[in-house]
Amino acid sequence: MYKNFTDHLNAEGLGNAVEIFSTRDGFRHGGLSLAAAFNPAVTLTERGTLLAFAEGRLGSSHDDAPKTVLMNRSDDMGRTWQGMRALTAPGCHFGPRPYTININGGEQVCVLVCYSRYHLRQLCPDESQWHDVFGIDASGLHPQAVTIVVRLISDDDGATWRTDVLTGDRDPFPVPEPDKCWVGFGDFTGTVETIPAGPHAGRRIVGISAKGYERMPVDPADSMREIEKMGSSILYSDDGIDWKLGGVIVDWHGNEAAVVPLGKDNGLFMLRRWNEFRGNDPARDRGYFGRRLAHWSDDGGQTWTKPFFPDGLPHALVEGRRFDHQCLPSLCAVGETLVTAMPAGRNPENGHPTRSQGVIACSEDGGRTWRAKPIDDGLFSYATLSRVGEDGLWVAFSRGTHGEQGSFLRALSMAWLRERE
Repeated sequence: MYKNFTDHLNAEGLGNAVEIFSTRDGFRHGGLSLAAAFNPAVTLTERGTLLAFAEGRLGSSHDDAPKTVLMNRSDDMGRTWQGMRALTAPGCHFGPRPYTININGGEQVCVLVCYSRYHLRQLCPDESQWHDVFGIDASGLHPQAVTIVVRLISDDDGATWRTDVLTGDRDPFPVPEPDKCWVGFGDFTGTVETIPAGPHAGRRIVGISAKGYERMPVDPADSMREIEKMGSSILYSDDGIDWKLGGVIVDWHGNEAAVVPLGKDNGLFMLRRWNEFRGNDPARDRGYFGRRLAHWSDDGGQTWTKPFFPDGLPHALVEGRRFDHQCLPSLCAVGETLVTAMPAGRNPENGHPTRSQGVIACSEDGGRTWRAKPIDDGLFSYATLSRVGEDGLWVAFSRGTHGEQGSFLRALSMAWLRERE
């Protein structure tokens, strides 16, 4: 299987960018044209099937556009692809994140999806009809719930799919008692990772952005966009079926986050996108805006250290000035090496700045310092990383601010990444 992966690599250990989701082929779903294929991620099954997923934004590339979960499938390790499929009816969701689990001796492919209740109501106001329209049973939702967490499940290597809605006692974002802080919305921004050893061995974790309220009770929010960006957290699961909310960083500095386990000390490392500060922000004047925030945890993500700025990660430059490139930092751990991918700049596209100039960086000291090198000179926005064997990585990324030019996959070896230019 790994030999087939290395067929993608040139002599230096870097592969070409292969399009896995196209916005140029006239793909339509639910009467809407595919405008963007955004935030892709891949997973490899036990049978050697490579499955790719992305947000298929329909009619518009805006964050609030109706979306479907797109899937593409390769049976020969990415050499050829069967073609895009739409797995869900048009609705507003974020961050399809795939992973696999073993159930009764068989493998299940799962995809975590976070829906916005407000936007589903715009498409279908009668929640009693949601099962027929979206495949979502809304009967167990709390009246004030904003987020709907769904697991898409396949028992046959991605051929067919069913839906598991996490409501009631299974809701990762339960509405609390009065006078409690509430995370009302948390979309999946990191990839699903597995803690390899220690007291939480086998636990799956995924980074999320956290939006919420400092105190309950509140009036139900009309839209998740009306909830303030409070910080970051994780969801975790010990069985891959039910998910719970970890410790929340409520500092208002950043939102989108990725998390990976640290192999040698059983800790976790979180990397966050710096975002708009709540109120005046003197840090911007010190050149911090646009940098990445980082934290460690030594208790499985229940508590986090104070933030710090890792050294060596790129800043976007516009006319010699730092410019916030506002993009999720991906994360992956290969042994003791941490890896991230992100855009390093912006280029004009149709008169507007957009994310571009992809870089990939590695850290050998738990995320304190990083060394980056270019991986793509074109448009490059949200990306995810997936391990292949002991020395390989897939980099899945979008072209265009929100994937207006599709999503692509690139293979690389850790030897190429560690080689200094």
